[in-house]
Amino acid sequence: MSYVNQSRRTFQAGGAIDAYLLVGLTDGKLAANAADGSPIGVLEYPALEVDQPVSVRLLNTDGTIEVLATGAVAVGGDVQADADGTVKADAGAGARTIIGRSLTAVADGGVIEVIPYGYGNTYTA
Repeated sequence: MSYVNQSRRTFQAGGAIDAYLLVGLTDGKLAANAADGSPIGVLEYPALEVDQPVSVRLLNTDGTIEVLATGAVAVGGDVQADADGTVKADAGAGARTIIGRSLTAVADGGVIEVIPYGYGNTYTA
């Protein structure tokens, strides 16, 4: 059994995926995370084609991540997984996956710095 004690791990891409998106595994390959998915990390550089090996910044490691936001996000607020690998300001209720706490503010479509909470905290109402 393999063991990785680093903040990054290489996986094969299931297709083209932009940088700064949350990713998860689908059939053993990376895909942009769905709003109800279980992300494992963030791509720091884009995947350009199927089966390309790409490095993923894992969510369970020390440090912060940079991720693309949908909608405005305030400093200090929790962010949750949104569609297509992005995050958005925490809705505060309902089933959702909380990714972490924002260290920067951003308008719609910007990249924010986040302190990740691990592999995501799933909340249900």
